[in-house]
Amino acid sequence: MRYRELTEAKRSLSKYENERHFNALANFLSKEKLDKILAPCSEILQVYKNANGFLYRGMKPPDARPSLTAKSSVFVSTIRKNRKPVAIPSAYHTLYHKAFLDLGFEATRKNSIFTSTRGTAGSWGSGVYIIFPFNGFKYTWFEEQSSEYLYYPLESLIDNFKARHGKDYNDESLSPKLKVKFIEEAKQKLKELGIINENLEEAIQDGKEVLIAGTKYIAFRMDLEKHLRSYIGMGVPHEV
Repeated sequence: MRYRELTEAKRSLSKYENERHFNALANFLSKEKLDKILAPCSEILQVYKNANGFLYRGMKPPDARPSLTAKSSVFVSTIRKNRKPVAIPSAYHTLYHKAFLDLGFEATRKNSIFTSTRGTAGSWGSGVYIIFPFNGFKYTWFEEQSSEYLYYPLESLIDNFKARHGKDYNDESLSPKLKVKFIEEAKQKLKELGIINENLEEAIQDGKEVLIAGTKYIAFRMDLEKHLRSYIGMGVPHEV
């Protein structure tokens, strides 16, 4: 980690990793330490205070990351610029990325982390963390879509496009003409889904999923939510 304060905290936090409760950990993260750790995240801090809610991300425990202690509760991570698709074919994944950019949206499915405004996130099957992106981050969300990060509507568009043009689902050699045509159809679909890159507070309050692009983010394990709410000056969680 590049943060000296967070690096020092990481060493001291290790003794709390197996505590059943996180009172000791919360006490260690004093206001003074959080002021230093979250200094590059002032933009999202104001958003969270205004919205009275957080962005969450499900992640595997970071034991395997060499720069972290096992079962780390607080860590810094880099936002990848070229995320590999899990299910959508890479050729169409790239074309969707172009559709986002053509519409003027900098946070796409290719260069962003996926976050939820719902802390339950049980289906993620891993640890749940509260995300604090560094200042200067970009975001995209959808007024008409609140789950699965657009996977099903985008997959449906691909299937329909393939059926009409006779191209294999995993075809990496679409002609330039068909690529342009698909991008135009993708742009129309994104508009229908209500693509938006403003009013992040509204997205959080309405329980939407949000794509976050930028440089880095700080993650706090969800056990620390009450402590973070107190630090930021937020109220009790609202239901979405």
